[in-house]
Amino acid sequence: IRFAIIHGEGPRPDVSFYSMGDVRGGKLKLLKTVEKKPANHLFWSPVGNHIVLAGLKTLDGVLEFFNVNDLESMGTEEHFMATDVEWDPTGRYVCTFVSYWRHQMENGFIIWTFQGKLLHRMNKDKFYQLLWRPRPPSLLPPEKEKHIRKNLHEYSKKYATEDE
Repeated sequence: IRFAIIHGEGPRPDVSFYSMGDVRGGKLKLLKTVEKKPANHLFWSPVGNHIVLAGLKTLDGVLEFFNVNDLESMGTEEHFMATDVEWDPTGRYVCTFVSYWRHQMENGFIIWTFQGKLLHRMNKDKFYQLLWRPRPPSLLPPEKEKHIRKNLHEYSKKYATEDE
């Protein structure tokens, strides 16, 4: 189990990452502290391997895409005046947007990869919200999913041959 905190003073606080190790033991371990980040919000990927350190509202939309497994930054970008951040259910994409609820100018959204690469930008007057469609639960039993994942290479070869 991992978590992150924002701490310190001023508009550039520190962000620290912790691990609890074994849940029963409850021992906290500091993994890393990144200093002086323009962040006032943290957004974990649904998968839990990545996090966006975001400076929303008064911090002008500074975004840092961070790999928590490797404890390193993958890049810093900006979405000026961003008010919100939403991860897609797979953890592959993240959307930032400027909501008309908070700002009456510069409304719209940007879709990024989890690494911080800009994929799509759309400006839209009176844009209010973006919400990803949830992923429905799998219809396969867990054993079948495990079998497919284990043999994915074989399935890929089979379908690649059929597609030719």
